[in-house]
Formats: sequence, C-alpha cells, structure tokens
Amino acid sequence: MKIDSVGIIGGGAWGTALAQAMRRAGREVILWAREPEAVEEINARHLNSLFLPGVPLDPAIRATGTLADVCRSDVVLMVAPSGERRGWTRAWALQNGAFADGSARRHGAPRSFARWWNSADSSSPRV
Repeated sequence: MKIDSVGIIGGGAWGTALAQAMRRAGREVILWAREPEAVEEINARHLNSLFLPGVPLDPAIRATGTLADVCRSDVVLMVAPSGERRGWTRAWALQNGAFADGSARRHGAPRSFARWWNSADSSSPRV
C-alpha cells in the first residue's frame, strides 16, 4: 500500500513535530488540533506557537478542527494524550461509520485494534 497522505490527531508539540517530519518525507499532511487558535495559526502563519514555539512549519501542512478531515487520509496517527486515546479512537471509528455492529474485525481492522475495541468495558468513554 502506498501512503501518500497522513492524518495526525493531536496538535500538541509531538503531533506538530510528527507532521513536520511526515511532510519532509514527502507526505501530504493534515493535523487535527482541538484549539482553534492553533489551527488558525498553523494554516495562516505556519507556526504552532502554543505548543512548539519558534519552529517554522512546512507551508503545505494543513490544520483542521474537524475530525472527519483527518479520517480521509491514507494513514491516521493518533498522538493525543494517552488518557484521551480511547475516546478519540472511538470518535474516529464512529466518524467513519465503522463497527456499527460492535465487531471491529469484521470491518477489516487489524487484530490488535479489533481485540482492543471489542474488549472495551462499559466504563470506557463513548463518543
């Protein structure tokens, strides 16, 4: 599978640095950030002074506050804080209409993801 586009969920320092590295590797990059001011600054000034001050970003990196924009990428990397991972994973899956029947594996998800998804208990966050 050829990977032309990379979506990154998490517009903090790690996500922004990863976006820069993926862009340098020649990938089309879209970065999701929760903070509207970070999205605006990345798109307008090619900076993320909120989380990665002083580091100019490749002008081709696009930022968004809409999860669906990121989900259209060939690969989606989730680098949001670990405490939020389950919620963002569920949001991503549900945004794409996946797993409506509760079974990740039947929808072609990797075994490790399917095992994680299907083992979620009732106390896990729902999005």
